[in-house]
Amino acid sequence: MVTCNPKMNSKSVELEIEEFEKMTNNATIVQKETLQKILEQNGQVEYLQASGLRGRTDPESLKACIPLVTHEDLEPYLQRIVDGDDSPILTGRLVKALSLSSGTTHRKSKLIPFNEEMLRSMMQIYRTSFAFINSIVHALRIFKHVWEELCADIREGILSKKITIPSLREAVSKFYS
Repeated sequence: MVTCNPKMNSKSVELEIEEFEKMTNNATIVQKETLQKILEQNGQVEYLQASGLRGRTDPESLKACIPLVTHEDLEPYLQRIVDGDDSPILTGRLVKALSLSSGTTHRKSKLIPFNEEMLRSMMQIYRTSFAFINSIVHALRIFKHVWEELCADIREGILSKKITIPSLREAVSKFYS
């Protein structure tokens, strides 16, 4: 298997894909569990307390108490974090990093706070994305070398001897019958 990352072998790619499939097959459940976890970890933060959540950690209370806001509404809180305030303002965990958005909205970059767990989640997303991208790149590299032969086989109605997996041979041969 061709990989871009020498530390990522085919077994780790398979595990990443398996984890991704598990999460996406139960997306609604995973989303509800994730929201509940976020609320439990952050229910006491200043922003949520000031908005009337008062320690409640259920999604219904969140919907009832917390209005939709813009990034601009959060800027005073973010500025306090930038200035070094490490109290639980927006997140119950210490903000470890601030990132700038790409600035596609109103052509202005925005600050995005990250605590340790959020950084780990982002790395998980990158690893999973890499696994899929790596698989696609691998498939395209193989296809680059065999596409002419594949087209000739299709045109002539021939099943290549290179197809050695019995179930695959059987499936492909149905197209030639």
